Amino acid sequence: MSSAAGRSGSVRPAAGSGPAGSAGSIPLLEPAGLRAGGLDLCHNDLLRVVHDLFGHVLHRAPFSPGGEFLATYGHLQICSPEVLPVLFAEHVAQICWFYFGPHLRDRHGRLPRRGEPGYVPPEKRPYPEQKVVAFPDHMLNRFTTCEEALA
Repeated sequence: MSSAAGRSGSVRPAAGSGPAGSAGSIPLLEPAGLRAGGLDLCHNDLLRVVHDLFGHVLHRAPFSPGGEFLATYGHLQICSPEVLPVLFAEHVAQICWFYFGPHLRDRHGRLPRRGEPGYVPPEKRPYPEQKVVAFPDHMLNRFTTCEEALA
């Protein structure tokens, strides 16, 4: 994996690579024909490396909700328009679930903060299962034109 992923302490997530036998329905899980560190890489692995390099490293974006949004914004700038809705969903939807999803909320629907009972640190959180979805254009347009979100 990339050095940026290593800095974040992240590892290749089993659940983030999708359920066993699901590659046929999820193109990103198809084999990429490359090996690294003894692992056969899928297209999702390569996408994550590009995201880390052209998003996190290039823009010095931390591995946090805001950093992920900034990294995604940077990553979207180097891609062709036809893939943007899927790339947006791949990064933004998964990051929102990872940091704010229902699996992290208490019985009142509140997100516990660090140090509070029920808080789950990022390294202990499950990674979202891969899905194939394209967000509506209006959501993508709002994200890519929202300058205050990038400040």
